[in-house]
Amino acid sequence: MKRFIFFTLLILFSFQLFGFPAKSVTVLNNRDYLPYTINLIKNAGKTIDVAMLEIHPSLNREGDPITEILDALIYSHNRGVKVRVIVDASNFAKNSTRQNMDAVEYLTAHGVEALYDDLDTTTHAKMFIVDSTIVVLGSTNWSYYAMSQNDESSVAITSPEAARYYEEKFFTPILKRSTKELRIK
Repeated sequence: MKRFIFFTLLILFSFQLFGFPAKSVTVLNNRDYLPYTINLIKNAGKTIDVAMLEIHPSLNREGDPITEILDALIYSHNRGVKVRVIVDASNFAKNSTRQNMDAVEYLTAHGVEALYDDLDTTTHAKMFIVDSTIVVLGSTNWSYYAMSQNDESSVAITSPEAARYYEEKFFTPILKRSTKELRIK
């Protein structure tokens, strides 16, 4: 019995030790993700930091959901919001990297800072941080299938503490090793 109480208290204390206070958590499953994301990006006040495994726009397709997200980033950039986007780049997933290149070229052509993670590291993240307050993360890539067909699960966490953690411990280290130019072998 003493052992049970000890481990129960240890587990409860551990959650307190590693948790962050959150004002709200919004579940973004499947088709809830796109409208929430576009609205959040368009209403950003100061900063948007994106780290994404896949950003695969179909720039020539009318109503492409990923182009809508990219256009929302450009809209916010044009309003003076600092927007930084990092996508994965890889020598072994060349098709995905080429599609990410389309996104980077589109964003940079519109003045948005868009970078590639280094080729030796896979950035498998699907996250973005808005105004150092809201972190959106989960399984949702920015691809047509993720937005329209896949079963995806993500959350938006309103927590300056969580946002600061992800900025300092995750986004900034990726940013430091990222590059504007890409040379795939």
